[in-house]
Amino acid sequence: MSEALNEHELYVAELDSPKARELADLTGILLDLDFVHQAVGRLGDMEHDDAADPIVARALWMAALVTYARCFAGGRRAALSWSVFADVHPDAPAAHRFIMSMRDKHVAHAVNPFDQVHIGATLSPVDADKLEVLGTTSLSQTLIGWEHDGLQTLWNLAREARAVVSARAKAAQAELFEEAKAMPIEDLYGRARLQSVTPGPADVQKPR
Repeated sequence: MSEALNEHELYVAELDSPKARELADLTGILLDLDFVHQAVGRLGDMEHDDAADPIVARALWMAALVTYARCFAGGRRAALSWSVFADVHPDAPAAHRFIMSMRDKHVAHAVNPFDQVHIGATLSPVDADKLEVLGTTSLSQTLIGWEHDGLQTLWNLAREARAVVSARAKAAQAELFEEAKAMPIEDLYGRARLQSVTPGPADVQKPR
């Protein structure tokens, strides 16, 4: 039975043309923007939950910022430009720059106004018989997330960017479909089957 089923499985041949790589990049960006939507949605659900875990809230917020920003960061994968917001609300580019700055100056680096640690000497009460130093202490604060308006802004930007990327991905998919149909069918069946290889620890040190 299993052999008969295998004979009738669809054969998915891997494509590696420039158009295929373009579609792969766009698909990766779509997945990232979907994650931003989901993370911000979870944060919205936690806004009025007094029992919400602040550690989880901070983790979701930082993850949303980092994931949003990497959609616009160049590298091995093609990046978006702020111009995706050209036809959106006139405040969108400024809001985008603000979010990118939050990622660059708050999440990526620890020394910033949103992460503060102050050190002081603990002294005996001013009316004590003996005025002395009792020890040292620290006072710290860190930003663990935004209020509703800030979350809504990030959600809206991710939605608008996703709409642009989705349209581009559909166009690239249609072009790639025509490209594949024009290739010799024997060549396609001679290609390796499409598969994903799980990376290992050694891959961490490999250059991009």
